[in-house]
Amino acid sequence: VEAVDMLEIVMKSCFETNAVMYSAAITACGKAGEWQVALNLLASMSAGNINYDTTVCNAAISACGTRRQWVAALHILDVMSQWQVQCDTMTCTTAMGTCKSGQWKSALAIFHEIGDRSIDR
Repeated sequence: VEAVDMLEIVMKSCFETNAVMYSAAITACGKAGEWQVALNLLASMSAGNINYDTTVCNAAISACGTRRQWVAALHILDVMSQWQVQCDTMTCTTAMGTCKSGQWKSALAIFHEIGDRSIDR
């Protein structure tokens, strides 16, 4: 994916990377169906001392959804609270959307979690 190549160039240069750059690269990976590359990028953020945010997590959940990787998407949703990242309506909607493959119980659990968490609308 070209976006990943661009991010690597920026990382090797004197430019500072940030969550916006990672979000763009993760989104591009998702559109290309490269959900595993997207998750690798997400994981590499902590090594670069870049804080996770809602936008980058939403992009990663969406990337998982392109290939119906609902377990990975739900894992991201789960760890967002550990990362102290606020869920928003898009987070929950996107995570529920990954559960289309007969995973209605998981989608329902996300729906119930909306009530348990403070969700930015």
